[in-house]
Amino acid sequence: MTREEVVKGLGEVSSGDVSSCLEELADCGFLRRIELFRSATGTRKGILPTLVTTFGLKRNANAAMITNVVTIDDLFRS
Repeated sequence: MTREEVVKGLGEVSSGDVSSCLEELADCGFLRRIELFRSATGTRKGILPTLVTTFGLKRNANAAMITNVVTIDDLFRS
């Protein structure tokens, strides 16, 4: 995944905020894991990272990479 693809996917103008977000994601290995998954499965489809959590997602620069959030309330909704 290139920087341009990420910026396009975020719908953001290339800026210092995007650069710092990308650096943080690269440091934690998030982007590398997406690419490993893509190469291991051979998929050409979009990958939609989903967070399953009891606490929800804090909306910040890094939250833009998570496309879906499932909370404990979602799991026990009747």
